Amino acid sequence: MLEKIRLLSIRLYKDLRNKTMHTKQLDEIIELQKETNALLAISLRKDALKSTLIEEMGKVGISPKRIALLLDTTQNAVNVSLSKNRKKK
Repeated sequence: MLEKIRLLSIRLYKDLRNKTMHTKQLDEIIELQKETNALLAISLRKDALKSTLIEEMGKVGISPKRIALLLDTTQNAVNVSLSKNRKKK
């Protein structure tokens, strides 16, 4: 993951210098930044409940499929957790 971010950062720098940045590339970088932030939050809160982590990752816009992959759980479990969190509010 860090290697992918590093390579994208290098490509972004070169594209900006050449003024050839594409919307798709920018969207990809934004998504990776969201995931990086969420993973950083997880690493700081290793003792947090999985439902809390799912809620936080959902708030930053990470898809249920990606959350499931990152937390080593099923997409259905993530969807159920997100649904319960929405109903609490």
